[in-house]
Amino acid sequence: MTSALKKVVEVEVDDVKASAEITPITKKEDTTSKVSKPKKVAQKSKPKKAPKEDNTVNDNNSAPVTALTNQTKPEVKPEPAIQQANNAKRQSRKRPTKQEIIERQSNPTTIFAGKQKTLNLELAYGSDILHEYLQMNQSTMLSAYERIAGLMRMVSNDRTSYRHVATWVDHNVQICQEQVKELQAQREAIVEDLGAEDMQISINVPDDYHTTFEASHPIAHKMLAILRLVDNELNKSEELFLGGLIDDEAYSKLRNQATTIVRGSVDRIFKATTPGIRSNGRYAPQELASWIRQGNKLMFADLPQRFEHIVNGQ
Repeated sequence: MTSALKKVVEVEVDDVKASAEITPITKKEDTTSKVSKPKKVAQKSKPKKAPKEDNTVNDNNSAPVTALTNQTKPEVKPEPAIQQANNAKRQSRKRPTKQEIIERQSNPTTIFAGKQKTLNLELAYGSDILHEYLQMNQSTMLSAYERIAGLMRMVSNDRTSYRHVATWVDHNVQICQEQVKELQAQREAIVEDLGAEDMQISINVPDDYHTTFEASHPIAHKMLAILRLVDNELNKSEELFLGGLIDDEAYSKLRNQATTIVRGSVDRIFKATTPGIRSNGRYAPQELASWIRQGNKLMFADLPQRFEHIVNGQ
């Protein structure tokens, strides 16, 4: 029995040993399977990169959309250039022609026309040079004097301010008179040198050499006085040109001098009434009147030194 038991025990021990030997193998297989699973997972992780593949697929799928987008971009990109070209065309269309400017400038009227009593001031002239200027600037000229008119209304209750504005206007007229005298002196010198005092030629003046200003203030009379003074002198100077006593070069200089006289009287008004203190940048007689009441003075911009004695009262 003992030996039999021993054998049984040995057998059992051998079975246990065998199982013990098999168990590690099983564990190894399990370990291998566990290790292989991550490998399989790693292999599966490649398909998990499917999002990238999907993205690629999506990109491929979206390729037609991209193509369409690329097709639309050429239509979108030129739009700014096309828009700019269209705007330029519109602006060029809006830019008035010379004839349109002449029509707008002719027979100018005050903004008070139909709202209060106004003046109709007719001007007949004979100078080609003055005609060229008035065609393009007569409305602008009236606007300048209407600006002074509005200012004088605003300061009419302040004697000091009113006298200052009125004196400034008188000085502006005197400057024009001095400039006309210079023009006259040049003409007389030419006549004396050439001995052409008794020159007689027949000149035809166009029928449309006339205009009408509708003004709201008697200061417009001073404007017409300047125009008539300049026209009278220019007529005499233009006779020298048409009579062949001065050439085209001298006539061109004459035109520039005469235009400077009239344009200068207008420019000085605009510059004097624009002291640069307004926020909106537009002329407002109320603000300018207030500015003058504070002791400020209207100035003469770009005044030649030879005319300073007029402004300084010398």
